[in-house]
Amino acid sequence: METKELIRKTAVQLIARNGLSRTTTPMIAEAAQISVGTIYNYFKNKEEILDYIFYCEYIKREAFVSDLEKTDATIIEKIQRLIEFHYSTIRDYPDVAKVIMQEGMLPSNQKLKYVHKLQTYLVEKYIEMIKKAKERGEISNIDPELFGLAALNAVRGVAYTIQTKMDISDYNKALDELKRYIVHALQ
Repeated sequence: METKELIRKTAVQLIARNGLSRTTTPMIAEAAQISVGTIYNYFKNKEEILDYIFYCEYIKREAFVSDLEKTDATIIEKIQRLIEFHYSTIRDYPDVAKVIMQEGMLPSNQKLKYVHKLQTYLVEKYIEMIKKAKERGEISNIDPELFGLAALNAVRGVAYTIQTKMDISDYNKALDELKRYIVHALQ
């Protein structure tokens, strides 16, 4: 495994467990079994490591959305696929999901480029898709900005609840219920 990727994966585990504020660069180095100096060859500090974690997730979402936009799926199908993609991260990479949820919402981390971009990108894409669907008459007459924010925050809220309070076996039930809720609101 490439060293930069080893640092990212190790940092994800530690930040998910301890939070960024209680995770140190020496802790990451020890867990990755590399020297602290090696980390500094790739990152200036732990905040830069966090931003790299968000960069990797941003790139995944950007590629998914780009592919999704090329399809002729309806707005409802696209939003359902976006929700499914988001929730697959929770299921398949729970530590990554926890880092995104707990660190992405902290105001102190919003100054980091990709933390901010990841937090705003999906909202912008939801709004853009809703505007297009509204223009084509695919959905009810709703406010795209308000609905985009509400839908994404509902997705995040349920995702956080699954991560922190629910058994992962409730994952499919929560996913299906959330998709029904959002689809009903669009129609």
